[in-house]
Amino acid sequence: MSYDNVMEYKLVPTEIFPILRGCSGCGGMQVHTCKKNFRINANGNRLDVWLIYGCAKCGHTYNLPIYERIDKNRLPAAEYRKFLENDAAAVFRYGTDKTILRKSRVRIAWEQTDYELVRQAENRGDMAAEETKTFIKLKNPFGFPVREDKIASEILSVSRGKAKELLKKELLVVSIVKEDTFNGRDT
Repeated sequence: MSYDNVMEYKLVPTEIFPILRGCSGCGGMQVHTCKKNFRINANGNRLDVWLIYGCAKCGHTYNLPIYERIDKNRLPAAEYRKFLENDAAAVFRYGTDKTILRKSRVRIAWEQTDYELVRQAENRGDMAAEETKTFIKLKNPFGFPVREDKIASEILSVSRGKAKELLKKELLVVSIVKEDTFNGRDT
């Protein structure tokens, strides 16, 4: 099928993923947000590295394991320095790494996670034409649970009802590509 408009976007998080886990401070499942700090503990030649989260309700902290009992010689000096300095890019990278979150058996609080749509490519024809056919390819490497009509509404700046109508008439096609760079299933 030929399309008048072809757009390619990527969904990226704007913040570190908040997580859902049982809180030992207030009891029950609670949202925990990242404190943007690492904690490092040394025991002989072994290191433990954690990313610190806090309960949104009571503030009780949780240490998300990044490395456990790793030989200090196996950890690159540059990465160790980033942990010591609480490097913002390293905090973001580990706080959005679904493999680490999955390994620690925590869930991502998707409903409290913000994202942005980053334009990768766009070829727009006459959007005002009556029967304009549009194809949107959405790269979703982090696995955000999104709906086609919501994404189309945001990209095309139309109401969700209008986006649903275009999808139903097949004047709009939204293809969501997960691009799983995390080598595992979704969290």
